[in-house]
Amino acid sequence: MKVLNISTDDYANFAHDNAGALRSVGVDCLDIKTHPHVFNYPTESQIMDAQQIRQMALQADIIQIFHSDITILNIVKDLKKRIIVYHTGTRYRIGSSHLNATFNPHVEMSIIALGEFNGLGAKNQKYLVGAVDNTNILPAAPVDSMLIIAHYPSSPKVKGTAKIQEMITEISRHHDFIWNCSTEIVPYAEQLKRIRDCDIYVELFKPQLNGRTYGSWGITALEAAAAGKIVVTQNLNHDFYLANYQDCALVICNTETDFLNNINTLLNLSSGDIRKFQERSQKWIQNYHSPEATGMQLIKILDI
Repeated sequence: MKVLNISTDDYANFAHDNAGALRSVGVDCLDIKTHPHVFNYPTESQIMDAQQIRQMALQADIIQIFHSDITILNIVKDLKKRIIVYHTGTRYRIGSSHLNATFNPHVEMSIIALGEFNGLGAKNQKYLVGAVDNTNILPAAPVDSMLIIAHYPSSPKVKGTAKIQEMITEISRHHDFIWNCSTEIVPYAEQLKRIRDCDIYVELFKPQLNGRTYGSWGITALEAAAAGKIVVTQNLNHDFYLANYQDCALVICNTETDFLNNINTLLNLSSGDIRKFQERSQKWIQNYHSPEATGMQLIKILDI
């Protein structure tokens, strides 16, 4: 059984890590795309043009199209293959009706990566969060007396950075801590190092995006948890996540009051309790979002 993962732009290395998850449990999976990533990941999907993609697709049993990519669908839709589409972000959030009409006639199933997409009409909907490779991420550093809280958004608008800054300023009137925040985009290895150098990572606070309900944590939240950080973030569909994954180590803040209360509570914890919380983050990743855990879940979803 050969699986082919294809995208034009592989946002957050999602398709590449998905392929790694399948390979980690013994599935023959190749991942390809047409454009390199600006974040300069240590490893990425192979770069191929449309003609090469077509040739690879002819050899596959299952074709997985990522990020609601119509360009890729048009290359492979006439092939007699099992085709799966992944709806993962802004493209589907803005245009779900059009994308459902385009993909549903050609795909066997649709996999949504965010709970907010539940029930929007994707054909044979399944839910799968991205995998994170934690094999090269070091254990969390010891906790110092002064806690370090950090926020390094890939997009300040999408991550709600202005509001996060405002709330952190309010909290700083009552607590002593170090606040590290930068909107500078850096290479992936440097981003991981920045995250490793904190105790608490604030990933997201954005209830709405472009006038639509949003508030769904992303891959950075998984990477920070894998690095042994307490991750403060948002998920307006937290119950849907728990219904599928049973457990969550993220600190979910869906309102400003949640955010202020949870950060204040964390800042009052002992260093030992902080460390236990961080270790729980890493165990949660290993149990639910490591390559092996995700790979086993995909085997069930794809029935292979």
